[in-house]
Formats: sequence, C-alpha cells, structure tokens
Amino acid sequence: MSPLALIAEDDKDIADILRAYLEREGFRTVQAADGRTALDVHLALRPDIILLDITMPLVDGWEVLSKVRRRGGTPIIVITALDQDLDKLQALRIGADAMAARLQRMADDVSVWNAQIAHELRTPLTILQGRLQGAKDGVSHSTHP
Repeated sequence: MSPLALIAEDDKDIADILRAYLEREGFRTVQAADGRTALDVHLALRPDIILLDITMPLVDGWEVLSKVRRRGGTPIIVITALDQDLDKLQALRIGADAMAARLQRMADDVSVWNAQIAHELRTPLTILQGRLQGAKDGVSHSTHP
C-alpha cells in the first residue's frame, strides 16, 4: 500500500499544492486545516509522514509537533513561513525531522526529506524531486502545480 501523508496546513492553496505533489509521487494524502483535526487524524490513521504548518488555528503547530512526537516516531517536516533561526531550532528541539520555508525553498529541502522518509520507512522513496523543481524555478507562488 502507498504511504500516507498528513498535510496539516490551514492555507488551502498551499495544502492543495502539497497534495498534488505528493499524490503524483504515489502518496495517499489526507488534509487537516487546523491543529485539533491534525491530532485526531494522526491518532486515527497513523500516517507515514506529516507535513506540518506551525501557524494553524485551534491548536498551533508547536503543540501538534510536541503531542505527535510523544506518540511515536512519525516523521514530521515543518513547513512554515517562520524563517528565523530560533524557530528552526525550536522545531528541531521539539522533534521535527526537517524544516522547509513554505514553497519558496522546498525544492532545496527535498533531498533531506527523501533521506528522512527512507530512513523512517526503511524503503527507498523518491518524493517531490521533479515536481518541486518547478517551484524552485519560479512557479512556487502558483496555486496550480
């Protein structure tokens, strides 16, 4: 069965772009537009990876990250507009496996994601590589993949 990715992102356009990229690479996806739903989905479906926004309603991404990390080793990639070193350090300290600054720099982070997912799932996966190259080349602000 294909790996399941939870996209925890309150910006519908960004969530749709991430969903399209992941599904093209063979992932099944589920979306959560707020932190409370993300926690419920994680508990119910046990996704193979989580792409997590920090600035979400109801329960913020920091709390989601902390609670999910206490539940186990699901790989978590924090995707956020927050770009301060302190934010990155806090995310990694709480338990994020990788950081990506929204879509602007995601293409540069794909190799880190690939290594983390392969390590966690123990299977070689190639995700987003070609798809995100378009984002790196200037298509990143489009709402259509």
